[in-house]
Amino acid sequence: MNLTAERFSDLIASLEALKDDHSEQRRQPRVALEADASIIPLGYERPGATPIIARDLSGSGIGFLHNRKMALDEQFALVLPQADDNPAIVLCEVAFWQPMGREVFAIGARFVRVLREANTPLPIQVQESIPRTTTMRIAS
Repeated sequence: MNLTAERFSDLIASLEALKDDHSEQRRQPRVALEADASIIPLGYERPGATPIIARDLSGSGIGFLHNRKMALDEQFALVLPQADDNPAIVLCEVAFWQPMGREVFAIGARFVRVLREANTPLPIQVQESIPRTTTMRIAS
């Protein structure tokens, strides 16, 4: 199963109803899942999207399996696909990591902020380029 933006929103909404349930020792209630998602590391050494397996989700973060250790406080973009190829993107920050086996790490990350909601245009403005014939004057 893919972790889509709709599924992500539905899970977060269902977790809001569980906030008053103190049956767990965790700060936020969690829901277990097994879903494919993608992350985009924000460091310069590893450009491009990397597939992950999401393991659990809370109102404040996500747990997933990854093929490499990630540094504490390392930031990445969680990409939540949409059917119309217009994904939601959430900025996340690594809170912990734990080796689970050879080249398998459990990563826990907190949500920092939504960078792009599903079905919205990218939050950038494209500026027209300056024609080459234009010269700039510097006031003296």
